[in-house]
Amino acid sequence: MHFAGRTRLDLSFIILNPIFYIVDLFKSKTVSTQKNAQWLLWVQRIFDHFGLLCLAVVLQNCGAPTTSNPDGGGSANSSPPSSAVPSDGSCLFNSATLGNHQSVTAYTISLVGFGESCSTVEEALTCQNGSLVNANGTVTNNDSPTCRAAKTTTCSFLNFATSVSSTLTSGQSLTGYSAISVPESQTCASVQTTVGCQNGVLTVDGKREDSSGYALNPACNVGACGTTLDGSSTTKYTAGYLPFGQSCDSVKVTVTCQNQSFVTSNGIKLTSLTPVCTVAPTANCGLVNLVGGGFSGLTIQNGQTLSGYDQASVTAGDACANHQETIACSNGFISVNGGTPISESNIASHVSYSATCN
Repeated sequence: MHFAGRTRLDLSFIILNPIFYIVDLFKSKTVSTQKNAQWLLWVQRIFDHFGLLCLAVVLQNCGAPTTSNPDGGGSANSSPPSSAVPSDGSCLFNSATLGNHQSVTAYTISLVGFGESCSTVEEALTCQNGSLVNANGTVTNNDSPTCRAAKTTTCSFLNFATSVSSTLTSGQSLTGYSAISVPESQTCASVQTTVGCQNGVLTVDGKREDSSGYALNPACNVGACGTTLDGSSTTKYTAGYLPFGQSCDSVKVTVTCQNQSFVTSNGIKLTSLTPVCTVAPTANCGLVNLVGGGFSGLTIQNGQTLSGYDQASVTAGDACANHQETIACSNGFISVNGGTPISESNIASHVSYSATCN
């Protein structure tokens, strides 16, 4: 119910006048206990009907008209909810802005198996008040703007934990651990992981991944120190692979296991340690091309830079300019687009590279 003008003032008089009268009665102590109880019961009924807030601020808000919010979520004169949603309801997808209620074609995964069609994982996403939703009304933030099919049924697999590269046939799998150690409160079974190949696509615990590498540790120990007993010392390395010409002695440290953590003689706790260290055997770099085709097994000379693309072709609506890349070699380490050098021991680096794109 809403009141305005004189009606609002009349309402304030009706509500507040008995309150003032009761206060005067209590001050004069001329009312019996029974009558006090009657008055208090009557006031309680007023509170129940109009609300305590109206009694406190009746002249300001009790009859204030409210209007519905066309976007939902309360009245228009209430404070807006804390949200990252743009005021115009737009969405961001693949670095492009979609207007509210605008749709775009996307893919649930970016890589499908050899001979499979991307149409099987295609879906339409619609921007709804700042969120991307699919046809089922489910909000999704992990769809890919592009999709491609694997070139072969086999999978190139680089084990980041051991720096060993292998080829998996479709249906083949390897079992290991996603962590080299777990806290004493856990078991190694909680981090057991299976990496497999499904028609040319690498899978991790059955989920397809658009990747050729994963850290699959061959063993797992309970406690950060692994097999090193508490109070014992051992030699570790702060880096597992070094550029050509360097020495592993520069990254070798002696640490002691204390309360399931490795610490130096100065009491500094170290977490990113490896039991082995290898130096790149040559300043040149080997490249295994994941795109498939022209440059499998290519050797890149030290200091050489290749310019090309991370895929050989693009889908409609995409452009080759979006996939340009440069691959550089420095003392046995490959870097892509100036990023962190890829440190892989005694094997060719796995990079998606194509000299041409169409």
